[in-house]
Amino acid sequence: MAMNKILAKVESIKQNKDLHKVNFSSNVGNLAFVSLDVELKENQEVTLGFRSNSVAISKEKSEHLSYSNQICVLISQIEKGEILTKITAFKDSQKLTSVITTDSANRLNLKLHDSVVFLVKATDVFIVNG
Repeated sequence: MAMNKILAKVESIKQNKDLHKVNFSSNVGNLAFVSLDVELKENQEVTLGFRSNSVAISKEKSEHLSYSNQICVLISQIEKGEILTKITAFKDSQKLTSVITTDSANRLNLKLHDSVVFLVKATDVFIVNG
């Protein structure tokens, strides 16, 4: 599966024993990451990653969802297969992809140029390099 990569800057780090929650700023908005051992510092620049099959899609942002990362994007390409559909979208010049079931894509009635929200749990984000 494809991987999404985003350049980001560490804004804050919260620690509870070995668990860390890190907040980032990026060109797609604020993002959050939860992990065990973290060796990051505030203002450090890193590349974050998350797999395309970890990206859910919603028609609108919602505070009633458990997804920490909600990225508003514009759909630029839809590749429907019999079982899976790959959605390519942009937030400004940042390209992002999601792979969902074709049944879900049909249920959401996704179309080119639709504005949607890519949803990524903080536990699905990882550091590619830092």
